[in-house]
Amino acid sequence: MRRETAATSKKSLVGWMCIVLSWVACSADESGAADNPIGSAGVTAGGTGGIGAAGQAGVSANPMGGGAGGMTAGVGGVGGMSPGGRGGVGAGGAAGIGGQSGGDGGTMAPGGTGGAGGDIGGAGGAGGDPQMSSGCGMSPPSSDTSIEVGSQTGTYILDLPADYDTTRAYPLLFAWHGANVSNTNFHNYLNLKDAAGDEAIIVTPECLDGGSSWPTTMDYFDTMLEHFKASYCIDTSRVFTTGHSMGGFWTGRLGCERGDVLRGNAVLAASHPSGSCAGDGTMAAMFSVGDSDFVVANPEGEEEYWAEANGCDFTMSTPVAAAPDCVEYSGCAADAPVRTCSFSGGHEIPSWTAAAVWDFFKNL
Repeated sequence: MRRETAATSKKSLVGWMCIVLSWVACSADESGAADNPIGSAGVTAGGTGGIGAAGQAGVSANPMGGGAGGMTAGVGGVGGMSPGGRGGVGAGGAAGIGGQSGGDGGTMAPGGTGGAGGDIGGAGGAGGDPQMSSGCGMSPPSSDTSIEVGSQTGTYILDLPADYDTTRAYPLLFAWHGANVSNTNFHNYLNLKDAAGDEAIIVTPECLDGGSSWPTTMDYFDTMLEHFKASYCIDTSRVFTTGHSMGGFWTGRLGCERGDVLRGNAVLAASHPSGSCAGDGTMAAMFSVGDSDFVVANPEGEEEYWAEANGCDFTMSTPVAAAPDCVEYSGCAADAPVRTCSFSGGHEIPSWTAAAVWDFFKNL
């Protein structure tokens, strides 16, 4: 039985989309903005260092990492009584001149002998050390809006954190637009930047050479991924992708063919490729669709696919507090949760979408 939602989502797209399962044109108009869902991540994780310790950098209670811990650690004391939180990416609470930011799962020094406190907490996940890319420690390009893929050119909108730190490994998010929508309009409408704040690097590509579809090979994605890993400080264990409609189909294909390099994906208003995929059982997956979406013929089957692929119990689900129209399933494979969102509506992007996507990704 398909789950009924408790609230009706606002229809944000009216008349802009004319999608068919074959790819069509990539330019049109769309407007609007998503809500800001950052919430309270990182607020209580760090604590104040004071004269004693710098505070503990968010273990499991707060998956955003260290929050603002240690930011005001004063003088004296031994910085950082614990060596950092699990999975924090530059997570705070490192109260020492001799120590570095915590959040490296306990591998860094526990601090020096007093000092000005550690960095603001990072975007740490629920566990595991960040995997630093080769671009860590390097100054980013002064301008970065396009890339050559063979004989073609791909353009994109790049959102870097305002306080981008070359020594902090950030999650990398790709967001793919639908047909008849430019990447600029999709970027402004979905507004993942507002949802993620300064906790992630976000890339919103345009079709190659301004064409009418996403490519038939993985070259575009692979080339961009290598570029961003080499040019920026990326946590290579936390690469994510999302997309709507045509971009949702492409996101599903990326999750299937590149599930071994993606930590998670979020398919919006589209179907997932059938058959065995590289990410089955290892990649976290999110799926969102309206109950009257004319593009996705069998939404319940899509939801069940995700659950079965990751070993979840499709009959047991728990509502997501941060995303009222979404549920997560029980018994999923370790580190491979599944979230599905259903709402009263058609082929559209509800106002809560960016919040639900980022809430899913940030906890991985």
